[in-house]
Amino acid sequence: MSLNEIYFNTSFKEQLPMLVVRQSRLLALPNQEYHPFLMYLAPRGVVPHSLKVRKRASHRFQGFIHSLLVNLATMLEYDNSAFYYFSVSLCALYVVPVTFLSLRRILYGVFLKDRLLDKSHVRCERELRKVKQLQAEKTAFRNVFSLPFVLNLLVLGTVWYALVRMMLLLKDDSEIKSFDPFAILGIAAGTTEREIKRAYRKMSLLYHPDKNQGDPVAEQKFMLVAKAYEALTDEVAKANYEKYGNPDGRQALQLSIGLPTFLLDPANHNLVLFLYLLILVVAIPSCVALWYSHSKKYGDSMIMYDTYGLYNFAMSQNSHPRMLPEILAGSAEFREIPSRSTDEAELAALSKAMKQADVMAKPKFNHPAITKANLLLHAHFLREKLSPSLQSDVNAMLKKSIQLVDGMLEISVMKSWLQTSLNLMEMQQYLTQGLWFKDAPFLQLPHITEVEVKHIVSGKHPVRSMHQYIAMKPEDRKGLSGLSEANCKEVTAVLDMMPHMELQISVGVEDEDMIAEGDIMTVTVTLTRQNVKEGDTCDLVYAPRFPYPKMERWYCVVGDSKMNHLHAFAKITSQERVVEKKLQLQAPPKAGTYQLDIFVKSDSYIGMDLRAVAKFNVASASSLPVYQPHPEDLELDNEPTLFEQVMNAADSSDSEEENLEPEEVKEAKKDK
Repeated sequence: MSLNEIYFNTSFKEQLPMLVVRQSRLLALPNQEYHPFLMYLAPRGVVPHSLKVRKRASHRFQGFIHSLLVNLATMLEYDNSAFYYFSVSLCALYVVPVTFLSLRRILYGVFLKDRLLDKSHVRCERELRKVKQLQAEKTAFRNVFSLPFVLNLLVLGTVWYALVRMMLLLKDDSEIKSFDPFAILGIAAGTTEREIKRAYRKMSLLYHPDKNQGDPVAEQKFMLVAKAYEALTDEVAKANYEKYGNPDGRQALQLSIGLPTFLLDPANHNLVLFLYLLILVVAIPSCVALWYSHSKKYGDSMIMYDTYGLYNFAMSQNSHPRMLPEILAGSAEFREIPSRSTDEAELAALSKAMKQADVMAKPKFNHPAITKANLLLHAHFLREKLSPSLQSDVNAMLKKSIQLVDGMLEISVMKSWLQTSLNLMEMQQYLTQGLWFKDAPFLQLPHITEVEVKHIVSGKHPVRSMHQYIAMKPEDRKGLSGLSEANCKEVTAVLDMMPHMELQISVGVEDEDMIAEGDIMTVTVTLTRQNVKEGDTCDLVYAPRFPYPKMERWYCVVGDSKMNHLHAFAKITSQERVVEKKLQLQAPPKAGTYQLDIFVKSDSYIGMDLRAVAKFNVASASSLPVYQPHPEDLELDNEPTLFEQVMNAADSSDSEEENLEPEEVKEAKKDK
């Protein structure tokens, strides 16, 4: 509604008496005709000349309206106290939790390092060393006082300073606005008039304007002292203070905006406008642009599009396991790993050793970052001892490796590459255990070396697989005779917590007795962890060479090994004893007997994979039974639908209108 519309709108005429009575409660106004919007639109100290009282009113009433408009016009103004309260609350929401977290980080990172050690999942001495090493790296001074943390401390200190400053200003402002004559004069309640006068003389001399020239706080204090003395000595002022809490009597309701008053200072208008434009036009768009430029580099799985592009280009239908580490090393995420001149000699020696041992495929990419990452991955596979700086780089790569290998799997599954997908799952196992594809799976156990492996796989009753070794009784396990009793207990403890899986497969069509040509089949995979009790969950993965805690994951793959074709793929992340997963695929287009290869592979343990072959028959579509519909169901087909009923009703109404004769024709017939 515009100003003129409000001005000439007389629908509010009956509201002003009620509003005035609510605000003042001093005078009941007669039912006069005027424009109540002027109460809100009148500028400070100005009464619009257009206010016209159409009925007779006294000069006293007009004076009251004048003062009322002035008071209401000055109600909504900027208030420092409200701004201080709001700012203190806002700062407290930030400084309280951030201060607690910062102090906790400094306290436990510098003084109480040992209390952060989580030994609940430690099952052997090697895992304990891993936990201590990770804790030492986490609590290193450079990691505790990292650049983001130092910047956060600077911001926290600034906010603390602003908070304390505003609390002091709020205290001073509240003391000025609050009115307690006894507290202002510094005397106790019930003091005699003589002591009141003595306190007044003392305080007035202290805050006299002549002694405090240019000090607005002292000037306001002096006025409060005078008002306090008046409230305690003048009978009328004293009565008003006892009744209303103020020597001037009842005060009108005042509203204000929680913004500092310096914003209204004409000298600051240019600065305020500049800051407003700086924040609105420069700061906010810049933040949005930075966020967008960063987020557009990543896909849905938080893997960079450049990484997806490299995977799609470098992988093929039959990518060998020896080729996959270099493809993983080419990930764009690994380009953030720092390149240090002090590491060049160690990397050169490592490269020479890899070539002599012929454990690394011939590189296809001649890029320093890819070459370094590839060397570090192979050093991890071969369990080479590295310098602390390079080992830190390996840990950073391994932290991202699970997510990146999943990205490689996405592309391989999308293209239905069976063998490449299986090789990628095995590379996940090698990354977790720090072994390579030619190593025996028994080396992932604690205290087991090549010497123990030779004893396990040879001689009388050789062990051929990890499943067989886990199923054996502790006293029948080979290769442990040369270990101490404590080491044998650690090996037994690890074998007991490693997954002992039982696999069940069923193939069919839901709610059907047979599989027909082109049906959507469901392959149900049921896994039972024999080593986990009912209602419990499995332990964390035993991976002392993987620098982070890891939970078990399993991949379910349905494919055709002869055609190297992947039909269905699913992940199992549940840690419960019994897990069921359903995979759907389309049945063959022709009738006959078929078989599917079902692979269940761990992403953490080597030699724990399961495989099954599911045979099934596909019936011809012509051999399916023909079901005759019920006669009542056939009659339902003849009934019109709701849409047809609506259309028929519309057609009938149109025909009725056409049959109706116009009024002119009827009148002509009457005239005849």
